[in-house]
Amino acid sequence: FRSPCSHVPDSVTGPQPYIVVHGWPKLPDGYIFGQVCGIAVDSRNNVFVLHRASRRWTTSAEIRPIPETTILCFEGDTGRHIAAWGQNQFLLPHGLSTDSEDNLWITDVGAHQVFKFSHKGELSMVLGTAGRPGCDGLHFNRPTDVAISRKGTIYVTDGYGNSRIAL
Repeated sequence: FRSPCSHVPDSVTGPQPYIVVHGWPKLPDGYIFGQVCGIAVDSRNNVFVLHRASRRWTTSAEIRPIPETTILCFEGDTGRHIAAWGQNQFLLPHGLSTDSEDNLWITDVGAHQVFKFSHKGELSMVLGTAGRPGCDGLHFNRPTDVAISRKGTIYVTDGYGNSRIAL
């Protein structure tokens, strides 16, 4: 393997920055990830994976939510499957992040919205107007990710349609 990055040497001396952990994660029997679009780790070392299940990103707009679970939670150390949820919630999920209280923030480029969920998957906040792109204080146009400051300020990268950071 040759790295496509010019600043990364072909051979690394010293400790390796990444290792493959075979068998991690432990998926439920018969479960297959779709397009993985986000991953986040909370303060308890739980790893959340956001994927699109059977949905594929195409140029056509989807108007029906993804019927399968789109969020899986794994124990960080062992890869043991803990929970799965998010069915019939998203059109085209894109970004996943956590905040200091272990809430999950998910962007949906298809719905033009941002969702805040509790650690257990309970919806607690929705930003943006479903199915209505725009460039004002109430709308996004295909938001891509979320960051939360230590003081609780919400930053949304509204990058595909508006090329802005919304507060």
